[in-house]
Amino acid sequence: MAERYFPLYVSMKGKRCQIYGGGPIAARRAGALLRFGAAVCVTAPEICDAIRQYRLQYPGQCQLREEEYRPGMTEADFVLACTDDEKVQEEIYRECRSLGIPVNLASDQSKCDFFFPALVEQEELVIGVCSSGKDHSRVRRLAQRLRLWLAEQEGISASGK
Repeated sequence: MAERYFPLYVSMKGKRCQIYGGGPIAARRAGALLRFGAAVCVTAPEICDAIRQYRLQYPGQCQLREEEYRPGMTEADFVLACTDDEKVQEEIYRECRSLGIPVNLASDQSKCDFFFPALVEQEELVIGVCSSGKDHSRVRRLAQRLRLWLAEQEGISASGK
């Protein structure tokens, strides 16, 4: 049986979260962290428009650095590595491990200290759905079913976040 991870809910208010990568995965994760009060810094040579909008939507909470990752630049409580460069991902992993910073590599679940769940949010209710990094499509389907079910129960929009 694969290692299972305990679902721990933690306050993200003021936590420094470093995200390496500027594409759609980084954007989804940055948006979720920002909604929960984290101070997010996104570092990538190219940053998508969705992430740029977060800087306007969350002033003072979202910082952008348009540059390549280089060792020695990680100062954070949590790190999410969402790049498409395996060598850079490995460097980020090694640096975080040496500094004792929890890290999540979007491309390699075996090198994750934590998983980023699919979030189902409705007012104060938060449900995280995770499959220990194994079956992302199943998680996505279940999260959407939960959103729809909650919408039916509460009579609200099922758009989810």
